[in-house]
Amino acid sequence: MATVDLGNQISVDYAAAAGAAAPAAAYAAWAAELGVSPTASLYAMDADDGSWAVNFAAPPMGSSPIIVGMVSSEGGVGFYKKAPANTNNVTVQTIPNVSRMNLLTDRPDVLFTFHPQADLKSVGLKLQRAGTTTIIGGRVQQYQSTTTPVNVADFAMRLNGSSSIVLIVSAPAGDTPVPLYVMDGTVNLAGALMDTVAAGTTREITAVVTYNAAPLTAARLDDLKLVNSLAWTGAPVAMRVLSEGRIGRKNYLLGDLGQGVGRVRGSILDYVAPVNKPYRCRVVLLRERDTMPIREQWSAVDGSYDFQYVDELQSYSVLAFYGAHAKRAVVSDGLTLANGKVELMA
Repeated sequence: MATVDLGNQISVDYAAAAGAAAPAAAYAAWAAELGVSPTASLYAMDADDGSWAVNFAAPPMGSSPIIVGMVSSEGGVGFYKKAPANTNNVTVQTIPNVSRMNLLTDRPDVLFTFHPQADLKSVGLKLQRAGTTTIIGGRVQQYQSTTTPVNVADFAMRLNGSSSIVLIVSAPAGDTPVPLYVMDGTVNLAGALMDTVAAGTTREITAVVTYNAAPLTAARLDDLKLVNSLAWTGAPVAMRVLSEGRIGRKNYLLGDLGQGVGRVRGSILDYVAPVNKPYRCRVVLLRERDTMPIREQWSAVDGSYDFQYVDELQSYSVLAFYGAHAKRAVVSDGLTLANGKVELMA
């Protein structure tokens, strides 16, 4: 048994072995056991350059209540700590050891990939649910070829509630090897190679994914209160000061409801045909009850922004200014603790 720490409070314990059954046979056997169709699908998922938000039968991570997941036409299945709000599709090029991947704009916190090194499309993908079990299966193959693909991965995946995952992948004879990775899909897509499927073989991964949500202890809460108080003195503590000299307001001007342990973060993208690319720009955090500007910062080179130690009980909007491209500002609103868009500082 090996363990991968994804560095985002999620760890994956897994073992790799030779597969006892081909993916199609395993999927058919699971479908018969669950009493669902071995051929029909609850979602239409055959496409090139596609990704889909799907509902699992039960949360695949014990400490996360989220049943929404993601399936990619490029050979990937993803899990979330919080439900994605933006389910648009995006093609991501810069993934270590994987040539490309299609994801939802709100990327998954855990991404299992079985991605031959080519531009792929999905063929015969299907998903079924029964009780607390979800099964997913089908094929991803080289997009350019419709007769004898060189790059192929047949797969079947079974999610047994919050307890375990089984992933079976095969590569036809004459195929190129298929790497099996598990990644943090949110920003850097860093992860680990679990196994490699050689041509003409079938491999099976059994895994347990654990979300280790950090407890908010009394001592930690006291620390966060102190940092939050310091953050509003005008000194650059737990905040970033813009070149214009703008700073945060003091606590007594804010009318806070909570303890100041909230966090609002995300990424700014700019469409540069044919893909979305990270964009560095000015970002403003607004409190929605009175549109008060709470914080400002510049997004990083990778497009990410991160407002830390804000009032966790407020509803927020994030406003991004696309100044250099003569585009109108973009707003993301309705960000709250209830919908997972406001997080608690770990």
